Amino acid sequence: MGKLLKGLVGIVAVLVVLVVAAGVALGLLVDPNDYKQEIQQAARDQAGVELEILGDIGWSVFPRLGLSVSDIKAGFAERDTLAQLVSANVAVQLQPLLSGKVQMSAVSIDGLQLYLNRDKAGQVNWQGKNLPAQAKTPETEKTPKTESAEPQTAALPAEIDIESVTVSNGVVVYQDAQSGQRFEAKQINLTTGRIQNNQFIPVTLAMQVAQQGAEQPLNIGLETQGELRFDLAAQSYQLRGFNAVTELSGAQNLTAETAFDLSADMAKGAVSVNPLKLSVGDLNVTGQVAVTDLEKMALTGELAVAPFALNPLLKSLGQAELETAGDVLQKISLSTRLEGDIARINAKDLQIVVDNTTLKGTAGFATESGRIFADLKGDAINLTDYLPPQAASDSPADAQANSQQKSGERYSKAEVIPLAPLQALNMDVQLKFAKVQHDKLQLSNVDVAIDAANGLVKAPRINAAVFGGQVSNRITLDARKKPLTIHSVKSVKGLDLEQMLTTLTGDAPITGTLETRSDVRMSGQSVHSFVNTLNGTANVALSNGVVKGIDMAQQMCQTMNNLTALGSLQAAGQVDQSTPFAKMGGQFNIRNGVVSNKDLKVSLDAIEATGRGSVNLPSALIDYRLGLLIQENLFKKSCSVNNKIQGIEWPVDCKGAFDTPPAQLCKPDLSVIKDIVRNSVKEKAEDKLKEKLEEKLKDNEKVKGLLKGLFK
Repeated sequence: MGKLLKGLVGIVAVLVVLVVAAGVALGLLVDPNDYKQEIQQAARDQAGVELEILGDIGWSVFPRLGLSVSDIKAGFAERDTLAQLVSANVAVQLQPLLSGKVQMSAVSIDGLQLYLNRDKAGQVNWQGKNLPAQAKTPETEKTPKTESAEPQTAALPAEIDIESVTVSNGVVVYQDAQSGQRFEAKQINLTTGRIQNNQFIPVTLAMQVAQQGAEQPLNIGLETQGELRFDLAAQSYQLRGFNAVTELSGAQNLTAETAFDLSADMAKGAVSVNPLKLSVGDLNVTGQVAVTDLEKMALTGELAVAPFALNPLLKSLGQAELETAGDVLQKISLSTRLEGDIARINAKDLQIVVDNTTLKGTAGFATESGRIFADLKGDAINLTDYLPPQAASDSPADAQANSQQKSGERYSKAEVIPLAPLQALNMDVQLKFAKVQHDKLQLSNVDVAIDAANGLVKAPRINAAVFGGQVSNRITLDARKKPLTIHSVKSVKGLDLEQMLTTLTGDAPITGTLETRSDVRMSGQSVHSFVNTLNGTANVALSNGVVKGIDMAQQMCQTMNNLTALGSLQAAGQVDQSTPFAKMGGQFNIRNGVVSNKDLKVSLDAIEATGRGSVNLPSALIDYRLGLLIQENLFKKSCSVNNKIQGIEWPVDCKGAFDTPPAQLCKPDLSVIKDIVRNSVKEKAEDKLKEKLEEKLKDNEKVKGLLKGLFK
């Protein structure tokens, strides 16, 4: 037995000596540089890659299987150079490799440079023109494909052990001749600790990124560090304590910090990031995200944004600060629960706080179309505080007056609705507020819905309760081409006109409960164009109101008495009273800004009125004719008229500009009623003459008969 063992040991010793000798001889006798041409030809044949090995190739077999290369260029035929390498060194322990273990010394790569180019024709240098097709064999052609076949994966080594990996002085350049932009990542340095299966590995990465060709050149400095653990057999990976600091410099310097832990189970297609922290200036975001299906990108998570002030954040980002009338945008925060997949991301249980306003609901984003979805409900907001100071201080009337003074036009030709923002809208949003205040206007139960895409903006609901009534509106804006067209269908019910006019203008020359229905269209982008292209129909009904500053019945009554007493046409002086009415309204047609009407009906106190005429909005002129019909004499205390004028229509003309006082705007048409009054005076004179003759001739029956015939 002892001789046998000695013999075996001797054989093993001889084999070891032979292997060592063979390795040394192979390293001494075989020069890999002699095979450069074959290596380059193989790269060309197998991958279509033009490979240039300008430096030396060094190798060793024992005790490590080692390889070193230097000065290499690679790229596709008839394309710009894709990659260059200064040097690379790798060595594998030979004896552990025979037992299924990969044990390496330090791996180092120096001066790796990647150049990714797109020319003006859109051709890229990282793809060859004609890549060789995979050769088919008779066996592969005959072998049918089965859906149940298991995917074939390359066998992984049982263990990996690498002392370290170092990548130094790396460069990646992307240049696009079509857009003129250029990105360059340089000074790429990667360093790892010892790499072993299922053990945490320290990793650090640093680089400098520069962007050129944009309006604002950008330079980014990135430094990251953390620990990486992987289990190749289980296809699981983990990042622990990963931190990244990003320095952005350009028009404004900015620092962003990110911290997170990541776990990935590739066998199950699941990835989770928990916790996640992001800080940019005064903006601090925390949360967690889990992807349960990588193929469908099915995700869940939570996200929270701590309260921040908007303007300091904008300043740190190099953006212009917002000027507002009030001290607002000082406290903005957000919290939500995330759900979604590769097609759409949804924000559930969304809560947004802006100063003293809270909105709750849901939101979503379609990744492919970029469409935004939102359904939010808010408590109360004062819009005036969020407007620019000048816009908040000027009332609409003041703004219009200022525009008129500058341009000399009654209606401004300045663009008030730009097309570009409307064309960019892609959303389906529903927004409700319990209370909204704008200047003196106070709205409640505000309900707005907007559906916008490809320049077509539809608002099927713009509803609100205001001044004791309800306003409902639906609007469509078509900004797909010029001119912009607007279609509005509006309904107003139960609106207190006196409250509205007093609140908005400080005076209410007319009161009552207003109800309207309108369907109008207009085009353009300025108030001037809107007024001049206004077309459609409107129904207006005003009930239980008063026209202040003019008493139509009293003025007409006194005019009649003046005519009777003086025998000449003399209008009554202004009567500073009011004209009550039971209802007022009619159907109005609008054509190019001219509002016409033929069926106005007004039930005044003691008078029924009808009307017809037009209101020319572009010229700001009124040309309207009223027909007043006295129903009964209710003015005996202040003005009594002959009952014979009851039931007769008395014409009143309303002509003039918009700024004409009401008492001067509408006056009775004295030329028409002249004959009526004269006939009334004549009748009174004939009655008196008849009475006197009858008294003198009361005993003469024949004369009395003649008088009766005369005055009939």
